[in-house]
Amino acid sequence: MNFTLFYHVLRAILGLIMVLFLPGYLISNLIIREIDRWERIALSIGLSIAATVAASFLLSAFHALSGLKAYTPIGMSSLLSLSCIILSFFQRGPYYEAGVYHT
Repeated sequence: MNFTLFYHVLRAILGLIMVLFLPGYLISNLIIREIDRWERIALSIGLSIAATVAASFLLSAFHALSGLKAYTPIGMSSLLSLSCIILSFFQRGPYYEAGVYHT
């Protein structure tokens, strides 16, 4: 009984982080390089909410074509996060650690 409660709480916490923090953090990491930690956290939450709303509008616009499922918003958030990770990797390149920035 306690395991299922722990599972549901853990699932809710990880889902909230996945939807309301991670996409915005990756977008802000992609766009803005030099920013304070607390500013990045606040910006990340705001950008994540904006990205989630935009993804929801897109999903509702294509509802007739795709047929929404319960896991579709998490999939959109995962796709957005993965694309931001890939773009950030290509933007920074191999010289980022050496201090040679691509501008």
